[in-house]
Amino acid sequence: MEFIRKLSMKKFKIEVQEILSKIIEIEATDIDQAIYEVKKMYESEEIILNENDYITTEFTNYERPRIFLKEKLIKVGVKDNEATIIAMDAGSSQIIISKVYLNNFKLNNITKIKILRLVKRWYRYNKFLYYKLKSKL
Repeated sequence: MEFIRKLSMKKFKIEVQEILSKIIEIEATDIDQAIYEVKKMYESEEIILNENDYITTEFTNYERPRIFLKEKLIKVGVKDNEATIIAMDAGSSQIIISKVYLNNFKLNNITKIKILRLVKRWYRYNKFLYYKLKSKL
């Protein structure tokens, strides 16, 4: 019986994402400088997130990478149709998602930063899968 059960089993890719959040109040001349300063503080470990900053844990189907990316883009405030275009372009070998590319959309700077982070992580993961698959051939 166990053998039959194993034959019917499939593999799935599920992303587990733990979300931590902390609000940092900072004085700056504009929002871009404020983000830059907080980012520097975070990277130099002046800001450290821990279990007290826990918000939630999300579990997401990663079976279809472009749909997965689109869903993540919508969560950070990108409109459905724009999320579709960005996700499709991210999967293209002809287009690089960059700040310049994102200027084609009516997005605020914070949303652009979130998009670039998501796409960078998405590229990294898909590159990892490509090389993992290639090594098995």
